[in-house]
Amino acid sequence: MFDATTKKFLLEKKIFQEFLMLFAGIKPVLKTIITINMYEPLKQICDCNGLYIRKSDFKVVIDPMRDMFFRIPFSDNRSDRIMVYVSKSKDMAEEVCSSELNGNTESIGRLLGYPKCCVNHYMAMTKKFEETKNAIYQDRILQTYLNTKGDASFYLNNLHHKEMFYLVSHFPCSYNCKYSVALAKKTLNILESEDAVLANDILLRLKLPALYSNYSTLFFEGLCFRNNKILYSQVYESTREGIESVFDLDMFKTGNIVEIKEKAINIFNDEKLLNKVTGLKDFVLFNFKSEKEKNMVAG
Repeated sequence: MFDATTKKFLLEKKIFQEFLMLFAGIKPVLKTIITINMYEPLKQICDCNGLYIRKSDFKVVIDPMRDMFFRIPFSDNRSDRIMVYVSKSKDMAEEVCSSELNGNTESIGRLLGYPKCCVNHYMAMTKKFEETKNAIYQDRILQTYLNTKGDASFYLNNLHHKEMFYLVSHFPCSYNCKYSVALAKKTLNILESEDAVLANDILLRLKLPALYSNYSTLFFEGLCFRNNKILYSQVYESTREGIESVFDLDMFKTGNIVEIKEKAINIFNDEKLLNKVTGLKDFVLFNFKSEKEKNMVAG
């Protein structure tokens, strides 16, 4: 679908899957934030592939704690980032741009191809924060987790904050939202036909157990997940840009077992307790399961 140079560019900018979704008609419009110097190379890709690209009339400043951005004039030197809207349809791209300026979240979500239930949940959490000023409603990942009944689906794993490992580009209303899972499966099918090796790598990453707190995530590779314990051989971290990690990665690297308690995290090396982590706010242990694994447990 893409030549090697284009594919490399899109992968480096972490928008490869979204372009595949756009070409397949899964996403009517793609919206993303880029640096100003990225615009011309991206516009050239769009021009060569029959896509319309619209850049914002403003710069953006990202607020990583609120999953939001703020508009500032082009003359403001606090940021070198802009918003761009890409679509097969000029009218749709312009409509998203207009909806952005008017603050019409519902219209934006519809045009970006997000499930209505997920858009409604996003709007509800935004309203709750505005009404209560409680920062817990700003953490979209935590709110998605709290709204999840049953097992979290690896298809909706959105915890790789800075990497390209994802199958959906929105915050689902829950980690087993059937409409979001359907979108993710379509994306995976396209990705597998385009690059089977990359698709397999992404799947392996999405299925890893993860420990999350305050926009920081630890991923554990290795052995197995048992109740509230993870037996692991390697651990790595992904933290949202602009956020200081709440985890001491080196501490977790000394162990091979993590035990999750109600208010603490114990780190063992085999049977020896090495460290006890306390004071973390709203930490969550994710056990992403495949459908096969769920059926085995159910059986």
